[in-house]
Amino acid sequence: MINVSFTYLILTFALLFSTKEDMPVSEIWDIDQSSSMIVLGETNVNSFECALGSYDWSNNLVCYRSENSNSKNHLIFCDFEIPVKSFDCGMNLITKDLRKTLKSDQHPFMNIRLKEMSDLISNVRNGENIDTKTDITLTGVKKQSSIKFKVTKTDNNYISLEGKKTIQLSDYKLTPPSRFLGSVQVKDELTVSIKMKLRRVHS
Repeated sequence: MINVSFTYLILTFALLFSTKEDMPVSEIWDIDQSSSMIVLGETNVNSFECALGSYDWSNNLVCYRSENSNSKNHLIFCDFEIPVKSFDCGMNLITKDLRKTLKSDQHPFMNIRLKEMSDLISNVRNGENIDTKTDITLTGVKKQSSIKFKVTKTDNNYISLEGKKTIQLSDYKLTPPSRFLGSVQVKDELTVSIKMKLRRVHS
C-alpha cells in the first residue's frame, strides 16, 4: 500500500511540473473508478446497449494553460485504451456480433483521446457544457471528432462530465452485422456514451 501511494505521489508531482509543447499544466483531475462507458445501437427491429464491464479507469485528465492569446481553447491530455472484449451487451449473440464487427481479435482496443477543451473544467458552471476535440480510433482507423460534455457538480468535490458521440461504422470501413438471412440488420450508427466522475488533484 505504501509503495502504491508513493508511486501515485511521484506521478502526480511529475505531472504538476511537466509540459506539453512547452505549455504549463493548469489543472489535473483524477478519474474515479465509478466512471462508465456504454455503446448504444439499433437494428431495424429494436435497440441494444453494451456496457463496459471491468475497466481500470486509473487515469488523469490533464489540462494545459494556453499561452496563445488568440485562442480560448486549452490543450488537454486524456487517453482511453478500451478493450473491445470488455463490452457486454446482455445477450451473447449481440455481444459476439459487436466484437466481430469491431474485429476485436485483430484490433483488441478502441482508443479515445481528448485533445482540446473549450474551457477549463474549473471555470464551467453546473449544468453548462464543454466542447472537446477528440480522436477516436477503431480497427486502426483514426477519425478526428468532437464531443460535447455536460458538467454536473456533485458533493464531496466531485464533478461529472457526461457526453455522447455518434459514429458511423462505415467511416471506419466496418460493415454492420445482420442475422436471419438479413431480416435483422444493425444500423450503421453507434453512439458512444461516456460518463466521467472527476476529482481535482491540482489547483
